[in-house]
Amino acid sequence: MKTKEQEKKISNIFYFSRIIAIFAVLMAHTPFHKSDNIVLVLLVDTFACLGVALFFFSAGYYFKAVGLKKRLVKLSSLLIPWILFGSLFYLVNALSNGFQFASYLKWIIGWNSYLWFMTIYSLMILLFEGLSYFKMDKSKERICLFLFLLMIICRVSMSIFNISGAVAYLNIFNWIGFFAIGKYIETKNVVWLFNKKGCLLRAGISLLVLLILLAVDIILDSSISYFGYTAVFKQLCMILLVVSIASTLDNLPKLIINIGKNTLPIYLLHIVPLQFSCGIVPINIAVYTIIAIAIGVVLFLVLFCGVKIARKLKIEKLYERVIGFKI
Repeated sequence: MKTKEQEKKISNIFYFSRIIAIFAVLMAHTPFHKSDNIVLVLLVDTFACLGVALFFFSAGYYFKAVGLKKRLVKLSSLLIPWILFGSLFYLVNALSNGFQFASYLKWIIGWNSYLWFMTIYSLMILLFEGLSYFKMDKSKERICLFLFLLMIICRVSMSIFNISGAVAYLNIFNWIGFFAIGKYIETKNVVWLFNKKGCLLRAGISLLVLLILLAVDIILDSSISYFGYTAVFKQLCMILLVVSIASTLDNLPKLIINIGKNTLPIYLLHIVPLQFSCGIVPINIAVYTIIAIAIGVVLFLVLFCGVKIARKLKIEKLYERVIGFKI
């Protein structure tokens, strides 16, 4: 059993980690790969690939079975901002490309769109909710480890057979291991992973392995994507590195906690303003980094002001449900 102090500490670690994750996602959606600096592109790609993996890991750690009926109600709260913002941004593209209903549905489920994360996240939640019906308490850890190993096999297979694109993104088994290992760590109560003691050693080991993997990428001339030869192993190292760094933090300001709680609406809203901003500046990774940070901060401030206005108008609950933002 974790003490209240440990639970608060772990919550702060994940709030901080989610901020790093959303920044990684923002960087992933900049055209950084167009830069001529191959080493810098490889480093940014390694960081950018961290985002979704860290979100899935966090979701797995905090997953608690509540029953299918309650789960569907909870997931419906995701559906409103998901469809609202997804539809809005599809319509923006449709102004120049035209509207097609089949294309719209593909966009919403994440076929060649950034919304694939929402589909995979929802499927993971439903899968683990379904598994809870079988009352396999003694087998829970083994199932998590099996799913983790299955992900490794799937991701390596994607690399070997050069499979990428929408088919790879929308394959739940390419991502389920991050969720599963998060749940495994919570189930086994692996508290030492979040302790300040030993965090520098853990960070050092993960960084060393990461550098070795980057060297392998350079030697093999591996593709820069989620489905390169070493990508899944780099993601795991990056998760450990971020969690280890976050473990050094004792207390977080309320602002940081609020940002960490509200990364989902930032994720849903970022794509159009980010891509528009990056499209009007020269190809420069430093500039893209500044833009990514600025877009994240501006979106949070707009959403924060929105909830303040909603509170004055006494429609705060409606705002939370439609926008997915709360403080």
